[in-house]
Amino acid sequence: MRWRKDPFKSEHSVNASIAPGSQNAFRVGYDGHFIDVIGSVDFTPDLVVDYPRYENYFGLGNNSINELRDIQFNWVLIQSIEFNLLLNFNTGLTDAIKIEPTFESIDVDLQEGRVSTYRSGLRIHWRAG
Repeated sequence: MRWRKDPFKSEHSVNASIAPGSQNAFRVGYDGHFIDVIGSVDFTPDLVVDYPRYENYFGLGNNSINELRDIQFNWVLIQSIEFNLLLNFNTGLTDAIKIEPTFESIDVDLQEGRVSTYRSGLRIHWRAG
């Protein structure tokens, strides 16, 4: 077996970040790129785990009202996982057909006294495509 250097056989990127203190949150990510896995098909997986994170959610439209007048009312605690698998079929020098199945899971923490429990309809959502 020989080392293949041009352009490369595989490439990996791993990242992580933490927010210690009041949020105790972390984010972990992985990006991979594998060249010519089967014939001229490249495989590019990526994964992101975000647990937990706060989002400012001001409703579904411009008419949303914060009746409590508290900025923390709009903070929504979310945990999410996203996983993508890109298959890149190289058909020529500049042409390619790309297929990318995706899975995403979003869990919204229903906190009493916040927008997540106040007429919002937020729940656990997941999608695959």
